[in-house]
Amino acid sequence: MFTEYATGSYHLQNIYGSLTTASDKTINKIGFQHQANDGYREHSKLKRDVFSWNGSFHLGENKLLKTTFLYGNLFYKTPGALTKAEFDADPKAARPSIGGFPGAVAANASIHQKMFLAGISYTQPVASHLQNKTTLYGMFTELRNPAISNYGKSSEPHTGGRTVFKFSYPINNSVLNIDLGAEMQQGFTTVAIHKNVAGNADSLKTYDEINNVQAFVFAQASVYVKSWTIVTGASFNKLRVKFERFTPASLGKQTRAFNNQAAPRLALMKKFKNISLYTSVAKGFSPPTTAELLPTGGTINIGLNPEEGTNYDLGVKATFFKYLYVDINTFSFSLNNTIVQRRTAGGGDFFVNAGSTKQHGIETYLSYSLFNASDKFEKGLFWLSHTWHDFHYKDFKQLTNDFSGNQLPSVAPHTVSSGIDVAMKNGLLATLTYYYSDKIALNDANSEYANSYHLIGAKVGYEKWVRQKFRFKIFIGAENILDQAYSLGNDINGFGGRYYNAASKRNFSVAIVLQLLSKNHSEHITQ
Repeated sequence: MFTEYATGSYHLQNIYGSLTTASDKTINKIGFQHQANDGYREHSKLKRDVFSWNGSFHLGENKLLKTTFLYGNLFYKTPGALTKAEFDADPKAARPSIGGFPGAVAANASIHQKMFLAGISYTQPVASHLQNKTTLYGMFTELRNPAISNYGKSSEPHTGGRTVFKFSYPINNSVLNIDLGAEMQQGFTTVAIHKNVAGNADSLKTYDEINNVQAFVFAQASVYVKSWTIVTGASFNKLRVKFERFTPASLGKQTRAFNNQAAPRLALMKKFKNISLYTSVAKGFSPPTTAELLPTGGTINIGLNPEEGTNYDLGVKATFFKYLYVDINTFSFSLNNTIVQRRTAGGGDFFVNAGSTKQHGIETYLSYSLFNASDKFEKGLFWLSHTWHDFHYKDFKQLTNDFSGNQLPSVAPHTVSSGIDVAMKNGLLATLTYYYSDKIALNDANSEYANSYHLIGAKVGYEKWVRQKFRFKIFIGAENILDQAYSLGNDINGFGGRYYNAASKRNFSVAIVLQLLSKNHSEHITQ
């Protein structure tokens, strides 16, 4: 049994509980989470309830059946993006009324989503060295979305399946693995857009039905020969979308099919004692999603083209002085028909293809284990990661605007994340974290940027195990200790300069964790 309760700033309430039962051949875990807070900004209250059940059943030698059930009920208010002047004047404010559009409060802009998911997977041996895993699932999502410009209602039944055959065979001093598989997903979506009158659905504006089918087959082979690892694979996928608008008038069925050539991938890794070098090249294909073809802005874009890209990367992983771990990866990614987001005056989305982009970068991670010979510390870890992303439009012209060479919006050129985690043998715990984000371009023209910011967070606590069966843990935390005013989750290319969504200022939390292990689980203690 595991329970956790947390409370904090902005009336945060977070309750989680789970119960696990186990026998020799069966494991069942039931969980429930309730989360609620009033939010930092006006009109940003959130409430979420999630119930889950996971089962694992051994039906025979190397035969495993797993089941999943999930129900989620989510509600949150959307305060809307602000202009720079509004953000500077009062970052906590919701979007005000302007022109012919109501403000977020008057429109009761919010998300009401209920989701149900059920799935099952079965793993079994098929023959010597050959195993199969097959997964089936069904999902249903109901969405109600009063927005600035309309009131959307959608229902989406969704189902799919996946099967993978895995062949593993030792060859001399190496191992050959081959995976062959296929996956298929089918969705049936109905979308009704109504006039929004004070947060209530009024007269029907449009009614659409969308039927989408996505399928792909894939193959991958890997071989481990002495200090070499070689992986190669390819996939082929297909997406078909059928769309019909019935209101205000039927225009007949529209169909768009996306087929791609094989998408190959090759990866190599060479190990030298405590250092490993790796490289890969991959070609990818990403068709637009249903949400991108038929977005909330109401602009249908069946002509949207799929993204196609090629990625090269080179990296090194190494351990030095026993306790220092380093991972450095460099990559170069070329993407054609890049899909970018736009915002309408009423806050709705629509998407366009943005020519080609060039994306280069270096991602670095290092960690160092602390207090390894101490009789007072259970463990200690210092970690640091840095990303440098040079993402630019290579060729993007839209009407009379030429954005070629401009920085890709929403991507920070530099980010830094670091922290120290410490656990003492007397039960005291402490964590200190730091995060830095460089300034971010907010539109394709690069005419406005969100400011850079620094975040510091800390937690201190105490943990006590009683006979390795009962755990008590309490901690107090603080986030944004420097009380930085910054925007997070920006509305990129927002109409009229509405880009800014203020993040929380300095805030605090307190959490209590209780865990009780049965006799069968007392030897498997996890934190």
